[in-house]
Amino acid sequence: MLEKHSCAKHAHIKRMLENRQYFVPAYYQQVFCPFTRSTSRSESFNSNFKDYVLRKDTIETFIRQYELFQESVIHIENKDRFLSNEKVPIMWGYQQFERHAAEIYTRAIYTKFLTEMMNATAFGVREIEKDKKYELKRNFEYENLEFDREIFTVHVDRAAEQFDCECGKFDRDGILCCHILRLFTQFDYLKIPERYIVARWTREFREIQLRKHKIDLLGAQSED
Repeated sequence: MLEKHSCAKHAHIKRMLENRQYFVPAYYQQVFCPFTRSTSRSESFNSNFKDYVLRKDTIETFIRQYELFQESVIHIENKDRFLSNEKVPIMWGYQQFERHAAEIYTRAIYTKFLTEMMNATAFGVREIEKDKKYELKRNFEYENLEFDREIFTVHVDRAAEQFDCECGKFDRDGILCCHILRLFTQFDYLKIPERYIVARWTREFREIQLRKHKIDLLGAQSED
C-alpha cells in the first residue's frame, strides 16, 4: 500500500507503520483470527507461504506449491493428533482446571494454554469490587510478552461464570488469557466453564470431523 500510493517516505505514515503494534490490535480485539501477530492478519498468513511461493512464480507453480503446503499442514495435524491421543500431556502445575484443559484440548492448543497458565503467575490481583471487577498487575517480566501494558481490568460475573478481560484474547484466539486464568486460581476453579471451550480446539471435535469426512468419502465412492 505504501508503494502503491508513494507515501513510504511520509513522516507521519512511516511513524504509524513503525508503531503499528500499539494500535492495530485494538481493531481486532473482538475478531476471531487466532494466534496471528499484532502487525496484521495478512502478514501472518503470508509468512506461512514464504518458503513455498515467490512473487515471480506462475499460477501453475503456485498451485503446485500450495499442494505441497497443504501436505505439510496435514502432516503437522496428523502428528498433533497422534500426540493428543496417544501421549499423556505433562502437567505444569497442580490446578484442577489445568487437568481439565489437558483432557479436552488438542496437544497444540493445550501447549498454548499452558503458556498462559505460566504467565498468569506473573500477575498480582487487586479486588476493585467483590465478585465483579478486578485489576491484574504484572509484577514480573516474562518472555514473549503479548501486551506491553502492565495493568488489565477483568469484569466478572461469578454467578454466571463469566469473565471479560479488556485484553480481548479469548475473542481473538479462542483460549483464555493469563489474566483470567490468574483469577481462576484466585477463585479455586476446578474446570474451565463451558462457554470458554471453543469446540474447534478440542480433541473430540477433530475426531468427529474426521469421521464425517470418512463417511462422506465412503458415500461418494459407493455412488460411483
